[in-house]
Amino acid sequence: MKLIENLYKITARTSTDDAVIYQIELLADSPIYKAHFPGNPITPGVCQIQMALELLEIIENQKLNIKTLKNVKFISALIPQGQHISVVFNNITRQENEIKTQATIKDTNDVIYAKISLQTVIA
Repeated sequence: MKLIENLYKITARTSTDDAVIYQIELLADSPIYKAHFPGNPITPGVCQIQMALELLEIIENQKLNIKTLKNVKFISALIPQGQHISVVFNNITRQENEIKTQATIKDTNDVIYAKISLQTVIA
């Protein structure tokens, strides 16, 4: 199941010379939040990784599979409270059929929720 439109939706995309930034909105009424945890919803770490993968697939305009995750750090609990969330992709490198990047999930106050070093292969 894709998480886009089920757990989050894209509200904006911007690019700089060295980064691609997605603004997303977490969908508090998602069934995932009803299960994890009722009355105190938290975005599961695996869902944060999947969000990064799905957004990278949009950047690359192709289906990707995770090859390796390195230095995955969940720093703060990501709670769907209507805050503006950014998923920032730095250092996207492409080599043959592999794509690597560093994804950071944070809010407008620079509270960092996760840092993910993602290495993928073209599916």
